[in-house]
Parts: sequence; C-alpha cells; structure tokens
Amino acid sequence: MIKFGIYICLIFSIGVLSDSQDYPEVRIEQGALKGKYRQAWTGKTFNSFTSIPYAQPPIGKLRFKGIPR
Repeated sequence: MIKFGIYICLIFSIGVLSDSQDYPEVRIEQGALKGKYRQAWTGKTFNSFTSIPYAQPPIGKLRFKGIPR
C-alpha cells in the first residue's frame, strides 16, 4: 500500500511540474487569452494564441448589419 501511495505522489508531482511553464497572456474585453511560445522554422520564437473569440457569423438577420456586441 505504501508503494502505491508513493507511486500516486510521483505521478501527481510530475503532472504539476510539467504544467509549471510560463505562458504569454493577453487580456481583451472578453477575458484573458493564454498562449504558447513557439519556434518558427527560422529559429525565432514567437507568441501563438489559438481559440480567439470572434463575432457571431454574419448569417440570417445579421447579414449586412454592424458588429453585434
């Protein structure tokens, strides 16, 4: 039983340590965006942000209207 407890603690500590990276963060009106540092094929590092919230798609009665807020 002690070996099992040690095993669980080891797995938990590995998970915590692997997620302790520094992420770039940007705040917008809708909230905060957490990004990642990535490396381009040229070797330069850049900030990458995905899943950025955009406006609703202009379909139906939103067609040819202003941006809904």
